[in-house]
Amino acid sequence: METLKGILKKANITPDLKLFVKREGGGTQSTGPHTVKLIDSKIIQGTDFDTRKEIYLIRLLLEENGEQKKYDFPMKDKKGDIHYLVHRLADFKEGSEIILEGKSQGGRSFTDVHPVNATTETSEEEIPIIDQDDDDIPIVEDSIPPREESTDEGDINVEDIPF
Repeated sequence: METLKGILKKANITPDLKLFVKREGGGTQSTGPHTVKLIDSKIIQGTDFDTRKEIYLIRLLLEENGEQKKYDFPMKDKKGDIHYLVHRLADFKEGSEIILEGKSQGGRSFTDVHPVNATTETSEEEIPIIDQDDDDIPIVEDSIPPREESTDEGDINVEDIPF
C-alpha cells in the first residue's frame, strides 16, 4: 500500500480526510476524532450527489499527523442557507488546531468541530443566555479590500458567487 500512497503523492493528489466509513449492511460509522491543523480554505465547484447539479463546495486543506489532507463540504445546505460548517469554521484562523469528528444523532450525520484546547463537557449553567432584540444590533458597512488573485486552478473568488 505504500507504493500506492507514493503514486498519489508523486501525482500531487491530496488524500481526503475521512470522518465516516460505510458499513457493509448500510449506513455509516464515525472514524473518531481527528486532530488537524487548518492550512487553507478554497471555494471550488462540484456536483450535488442527490440532484447531480453543479454546486459550490468549500475545500479545507488540513494537516493531520504531518500529512496534508482535504475535506470538502457544500457551501449551502439543502434549504439554501449557508452550511453550518462555514459558520463554525469561520471562528478559526489558519494554523489553528481543531478536532473534527463525524457524529450521528437521530439518524442524521454531522461534523462536530471544536478547538483542541476546548473542554468537551459544558454544563448549561456555564452558557450565558443573552436576551437582545435584533433592532439593537448595529449594522456596520465596511468596504472590503480587493482579494489578491489566486494561482490555483478551479479556485473561485468569493465575490464571483451569486447569492
